[in-house]
Amino acid sequence: MSSASAANTAVIVLAAGSGTRLGEPIPKAAVRVHGRTLLDYALEGALASGVAEHVVVTVPADCSVSCPELLEDARRAGALITAGGDTRTASVVAALDALKDAQVPVDYVLIHDCARAFTPPQVYHRVLAGLGSESSQGVVRAVIPVLPVVDTVKTVDSAGLVTGTPSRAQMRAVQTPQGFEVAALLAAHERSRSLPAEEAELLTDDAMAMEAAGEPVLTVAGDADAFKVTTPMDLRVARALFGDSAA
Repeated sequence: MSSASAANTAVIVLAAGSGTRLGEPIPKAAVRVHGRTLLDYALEGALASGVAEHVVVTVPADCSVSCPELLEDARRAGALITAGGDTRTASVVAALDALKDAQVPVDYVLIHDCARAFTPPQVYHRVLAGLGSESSQGVVRAVIPVLPVVDTVKTVDSAGLVTGTPSRAQMRAVQTPQGFEVAALLAAHERSRSLPAEEAELLTDDAMAMEAAGEPVLTVAGDADAFKVTTPMDLRVARALFGDSAA
């Protein structure tokens, strides 16, 4: 049985990214779909899930000038607000520091990318249910939502030549929110800071830091609606599904 509950859990929504690949002149979290920002949608899903009593939002350092609407969205949701860092890890640490400074004691965090703005509440529920549960490798301190990979995937060399074709049966596409025991996550990040630069650069998310620290990572079912808005095509899809193309 899981030991995680709303009372000892916080949701961190990462909304400090620039969104360069999206091709918009404003931070990604401030891009609108049907008149609402991606952050507003992301916060709606997090709050509707009811998995946590506390929410933290990381925003761009110049948010008060470049995207004040994000501050309004976060305040309306009753979230703590802090400036994000230059990297994903730095933003996560800033959010954890904000919880500590606000004297909010939490044992677990669900870390969510604002770009996955339409993630339904049931994904949050599945992640939370896995945290603190028992597995064949011990207590679960890391949980990630995933989807089966439907495309054939190739590995290639620097010249673009195919070197292999991994079996799709053992591959999964990873989504967010990703859930962690706070103490284990902090220990994993501390360990990653001691790694050589070339190894540390390979740790692209918090789950990888946990894996590198030897922690088992449980997978639960994700959802197709939790797709990541990264490119102009993704934004067109979001507007077609959840709003209108003129938004």
